[in-house]
Amino acid sequence: MTTPAAPADAAPADSSAADQAAQPDAAAPEVAAQPEANPPANGDDRDDAADSDDADGQDDSDDGPEKGRAARQAASYRRQLRESQDSLVAATAALGVQQWAIVEAAAVAAGFDPKLRNLIESSGVELASLVNDSGLVDAAKVAACIRDTASAFNVHPKPPMPHPTPGQGQGVGPGPEPGWNTLISDAARGHR
Repeated sequence: MTTPAAPADAAPADSSAADQAAQPDAAAPEVAAQPEANPPANGDDRDDAADSDDADGQDDSDDGPEKGRAARQAASYRRQLRESQDSLVAATAALGVQQWAIVEAAAVAAGFDPKLRNLIESSGVELASLVNDSGLVDAAKVAACIRDTASAFNVHPKPPMPHPTPGQGQGVGPGPEPGWNTLISDAARGHR
């Protein structure tokens, strides 16, 4: 049971009702049609009045300069915290670099190439496993790690540098040491 639709050229019975229907916001006050004067700066659509209610139901949004000072102080503490965290990360990274340099120096002292450190890292050895309880690099743990890594990758220490044979490529015996005699005799002969 549908009712037939009214023809388009038929006028409604009440013309004032038709005018109001054509303008839906005509009955609303003009204030609602204007945009909000101060939109939230951070894009937050929350109602700030809801945030300022205490447990006792009183509106404390009228705190004035104390609220601004507390907000500035909180921002200052957050900034100090971020700076402290950044400096802690930088110090931890620098300590890690120094500790790996100690491991590398121990590998060189054992006669291995400094690149043995790359093998140690790639074999999954964590730097934390090479330090003692006080945070210092443990020489015994490093020596064992170097030994284990070298045997696992079949790396041998470099042969020691040969020592020169005494007398080979040099004159017989040591040369004269410069002293007063050499200085006086050279001066007597006209040498400077």
